[in-house]
Amino acid sequence: MFPFWGSTKEAPAKVEYSLNRLQELHHKLEGFAYVDDRNREEIVEIVRQITEALVWGERNDASVFDFFCEKNLLGHFVRLLALPRTPKSLKTQLLQTLSILVQNITKETSLYYLFSNNYVNQLISTPFDWSDDDILAYYISFLKSLSLRLNPETIKFFFNERADHFPLYTEAIRFFHHRDNMVRTSVRTLTLAVFRVTDPAMRRFVLHRNSQYYFTHLACHLRDLWFKLDALLCSGAAASQLQEAVDTHEDMLCYLDDVLSLDFPELQALLCDRLHGFAILPVVLQGLGGSDRRPGQGSAQICRASAMYILNELTSKCKSPLLLQPIVRVVLSTRLPVGFLERLRAPPPPPPPSYTSLSDANLTLAAHGQVLAGGSQAARSPNKYHSAAPARSASGEVDGVSALSLLTSSKSDAPNPFRRVLTEALKGMDDMLLVAAGFLGSAHRNTSGVPRELLETARILPSHHSHKPATTDEVASEASTMTPYGDSIPADAHPLEILLRLIHTLRYHENLHVKTLRVCCRLVLELYQEHSVCGNPRWHDAVSASIWETHLRVSQNLLVYLAPDSDLSGQQSFLDQFVDAWEWHRHPYPDLERTCSDARALQMAAAMVPEAERGWTETTGSNAETAIRCYLTVRRLVRDLRLVNSLPDVAGGATGVLPISIKEDDPPLGGVH
Repeated sequence: MFPFWGSTKEAPAKVEYSLNRLQELHHKLEGFAYVDDRNREEIVEIVRQITEALVWGERNDASVFDFFCEKNLLGHFVRLLALPRTPKSLKTQLLQTLSILVQNITKETSLYYLFSNNYVNQLISTPFDWSDDDILAYYISFLKSLSLRLNPETIKFFFNERADHFPLYTEAIRFFHHRDNMVRTSVRTLTLAVFRVTDPAMRRFVLHRNSQYYFTHLACHLRDLWFKLDALLCSGAAASQLQEAVDTHEDMLCYLDDVLSLDFPELQALLCDRLHGFAILPVVLQGLGGSDRRPGQGSAQICRASAMYILNELTSKCKSPLLLQPIVRVVLSTRLPVGFLERLRAPPPPPPPSYTSLSDANLTLAAHGQVLAGGSQAARSPNKYHSAAPARSASGEVDGVSALSLLTSSKSDAPNPFRRVLTEALKGMDDMLLVAAGFLGSAHRNTSGVPRELLETARILPSHHSHKPATTDEVASEASTMTPYGDSIPADAHPLEILLRLIHTLRYHENLHVKTLRVCCRLVLELYQEHSVCGNPRWHDAVSASIWETHLRVSQNLLVYLAPDSDLSGQQSFLDQFVDAWEWHRHPYPDLERTCSDARALQMAAAMVPEAERGWTETTGSNAETAIRCYLTVRRLVRDLRLVNSLPDVAGGATGVLPISIKEDDPPLGGVH
């Protein structure tokens, strides 16, 4: 007779665990004098069942774990793992067994037994075959499981203050830049767990080791990632390959931000000093303020597009004021400290020998130069970094002055080339406008890392204390402060210089990708929504007058395609394009952080967008359709700005409607007549 469900297959017998069952398994295990190919599978199965029995006993019968302790099975497992002849399958099972035990034990006494007798530290220090990915994966997983159990009570089992020995930490950080993402993630999780433990002696150990090794390695690895990203850009790599490098870079930045968010001030200061001295100052700022090298021209520096992109990534992903304030202040300030530019020309400090021995797949400084210079002899030689400029020491110092103190110097009397690069990008004649707008948006939104005072001195936002109303003539003068593509900013420049530059750039939308135009409109709206702008009649009127001029410009450009002598005049194709663009423009504005962090934004900044990625820019092949999209985008911005503080509608227009046909003498948005 067939079973009820029509199946003849019997369910596997369920294993019942008990103290007697564990004793049987232990007896079987003792019966093997050695491990070979004939019995290894049986031994692996016995170890697996012992693991399950221990987990069962932890929840149901305390005598099971007592038997495990009595027979010293943990010591036996550790000895098996240390034997070179132990098969790989048994080693992986033993590592998995120990990870499961650490994760599932809930009783403090059981956990303390596992960590006592120094067996765990012996296992951590065991030299395995690190070329075997499976062994390494289980080993790192075991270390991660241990780290999640760290607290001020359990730390004493892993850290020996007298012997200055902490293998859980020192062994793990050797793999911080391993090629496997899972390994890197586990190591980062482990280090964060270590840094969170508030044990004074252990923290002193970590600070000493990090000052000599780990944080220096992190900074060198980060700049290697930047060189690799720049080299991929220069070689014309596909967007997918570039995005993979961007994702790796972002993972590193998120980890650094996690470290800097811990309640460990000494560690934060040390990490920021290493990042400034080994990576940000000699790579990002040198690349941004150096010669205007286009990708592929060969240089030890990264190109400006890469530098601006990395600057945006730093500002959007990191929240630490200790890390960000010096960088943002240097880029946005109108003047720089005395001698800063000369010191900036110093070559990057070389990686420590310990980092060189760890690097197996990273693009080194010399290799980066070789890629960019096409393999020339000068690029092959690492001595190209040695020049008459003062050299940085291994701690990132120049002439005994740390990079951090250089960036925060109070004396500022030199013109700022970094701000000039930024303002040149904002003129819209440069492909870097998208990532430059992303950087400004990140600096504005990152209230924890970039203080309001800095944005005010950088003329991104006006002071909260400025409420003096302006006359009509003053508003007109302020709206025309900048001539087209000029740099005629007076010494006492407008407090809304950056915002007005952005609006002014929108007038020359013919030179912009539609994606860039929409990002700039989003940024304009964000800055205008600040109460110190929209709530101040003077600044509100200045923005209104400027944006109205921009709206007139895009309207006039669109009217060209409706003129009687236009090839598209009266054709159905224009109406079809307008209907399509109308539906398109109703979509939300692009997310600034997501858009400007995309690898295609980096390609756009370097004017190297592949043909297959042209659609991402939202610029079509039709001039008419592009003009329609630009008009609708700016029209929407005008409406959104009006809605911020419910401004009255334009004279002669129905509520919420802005006609295409606009006269030169029509009034702007805010009642300026």
